[in-house]
Amino acid sequence: MSTKNGKNTKSGLHKVMEETSVNLTDRVAIVTGAAQGIGAVYARYLALAGCRTIIADVNDTLGRKVEQDLNQEGCSTEFVSIDVANDKSVCRAVNSIAERHGRIDILVNNAALFSALTKKPFEQIEIDEWRRVMQVNVDGTFLMTKAVMPHMRRAKYGRIVNISSTTVPMGRGNYLHYVTSKAAVLGITRSVAREVGEDGVTVNAIMPTLIETGVDTQVVNAATFDYILERQSIKRTGQPEDLARVLLFLVSKDSSFITGQTIVVDGGGIHL
Repeated sequence: MSTKNGKNTKSGLHKVMEETSVNLTDRVAIVTGAAQGIGAVYARYLALAGCRTIIADVNDTLGRKVEQDLNQEGCSTEFVSIDVANDKSVCRAVNSIAERHGRIDILVNNAALFSALTKKPFEQIEIDEWRRVMQVNVDGTFLMTKAVMPHMRRAKYGRIVNISSTTVPMGRGNYLHYVTSKAAVLGITRSVAREVGEDGVTVNAIMPTLIETGVDTQVVNAATFDYILERQSIKRTGQPEDLARVLLFLVSKDSSFITGQTIVVDGGGIHL
């Protein structure tokens, strides 16, 4: 308990653990793309549940701000600069994290190019733009997973959560590179899960619908939210916290017999 204005108040850690019954004390987690948006919320929930949480991003300014804010809440976090599309950057950062903390228990492959993209017919997508999306969204997931695996195998324990998108089963048009990259994430999830189960490592995916993130984007507007909401059974817009609570379950002991699976979080939209 902490004291404020002479009254006992529950810390953020106690609050999240009370709401979710998840205790991740002493675990070490890496969240890529954690400097803003949903990634920052993933990092916060993991940190408040007791994890030593690594905020991994290429944006130093925003990443250090998230680190500062969470540490002021009493969390144990640190910012690490990682370009997930660069093999050397990934290996150097992951090995350094493992050396400092002696373990890597959790990896959340969240980093992705989306908000910076512009909707366009697939014939208008330049090859350089296509390749950049694949490098970040697909190569990044592969490289980070590959880098953490020796540490997880050595410990006979690991939780990997990849982030896909409901744009895949919907077949949303006008950003084929993004949709294709998120379909590839599902393939990585199922295939890697087959290979590492005997090592005590689970690999699962979260498939979110459109979520309010507070990040400016040219891809999504009010009409997009209306279109999605109309098709949902639960008539409200998805929030980052809806995904973060699923994430906590997937990295907890309660999900130890679940691997290679995709959990759809879409308010009863296209999958109901």
